[in-house]
Amino acid sequence: MTADEPTPLGAVIVFEDLSAVKELAAEKRQAEQFQLLTRVIARIADEIKNPLVSINTFMELLEERYEDPDFRHHFSTVVGRDVRRLVQIFEKLAALVSEGQFNFEIVDLRGLVDDCLAGIGARSGAEGGDGARLLHAHDEASGKRVSVSVYHEVGPFPVKADPVQLKKAIAYLVWYLMRKTPGDEARLSVSIDHKAGEETIRLIIASRTAEVGVEELQRIFDPMKVVQESLIDVGPCVSQRIIEALGGKLEARQGRGETSFVTTLPVVPA
Repeated sequence: MTADEPTPLGAVIVFEDLSAVKELAAEKRQAEQFQLLTRVIARIADEIKNPLVSINTFMELLEERYEDPDFRHHFSTVVGRDVRRLVQIFEKLAALVSEGQFNFEIVDLRGLVDDCLAGIGARSGAEGGDGARLLHAHDEASGKRVSVSVYHEVGPFPVKADPVQLKKAIAYLVWYLMRKTPGDEARLSVSIDHKAGEETIRLIIASRTAEVGVEELQRIFDPMKVVQESLIDVGPCVSQRIIEALGGKLEARQGRGETSFVTTLPVVPA
C-alpha cells in the first residue's frame, strides 16, 4: 500500500484456504484407484475362471471315466495346459509387485534362447536358405502353429544374468507375439548379434503376423494400463522389469509391417 509518498505505508497479504481443493483432489485419486483396483480384480477373476472351470469339470468326471485311456490322455492334456496357464498368470503378477531373487552367472545367450524355445515346444525343422534355423511349435493355449526363424552369428554370446529369469523374459515376449497373431499360424524370427567393439549383445524377437495397434504399443510397458485389458498382455511389462534388473534394456518397435522387441544386454568381456 502506498499513498502520495513513494514510501510504502503497509502491505496486504491474501490467504486462500486450499484444504478443500486438496481434499477433493485426494478423494478423486482414491476413487480412481478404487475403480482401477475393481477392474484389475475383475480381470483376474475373468482370466482364471475358464481354466478353473475346465479343471473342475474334468475332476468331477475323473472317478467315473478313469479307466478310459482316451479320457485320461485328454485329462492330462487339458488340465496340464490350464494349470500352466494359471501358473503363468500368477508368476507375472508376482513379478510385477516383487523384485524377487536373482542368481547371476555367466551364460551363453544363444544356448539360453535355444533352451527357451525348446521349453515352449519348438522343434528343429529344415535349414533356411538364408542360413536361419527353422523351428516349429504348437501353442497349446491358442491352438496356433508357430514357426520360428533363428539367426545368429558365430558365438558364443556371454552375458551375466539369471538364466531362469531371463528365459522367462524371453518366453513372455514370444508368447505375446504368438497370441497377437490372428488366424491359425504365427511366424516369428529371433536374431542375436554382437558387433566387434560394442559392449552389448542385441537380441531381437520379431513377427510380421502379430497385429499390435499403435496405441497398444505405446502403453505396452505400462502395467497399470495393460492389466486393465488383459493379464496375458502384461508379459512384456514383466520382461522389461526382468531385463532392466539384469542391467539391460528392452524396447518395442514397429515398422515395415513388423512388430519387434529389441533387448540389449551387457556383454561379458572375454
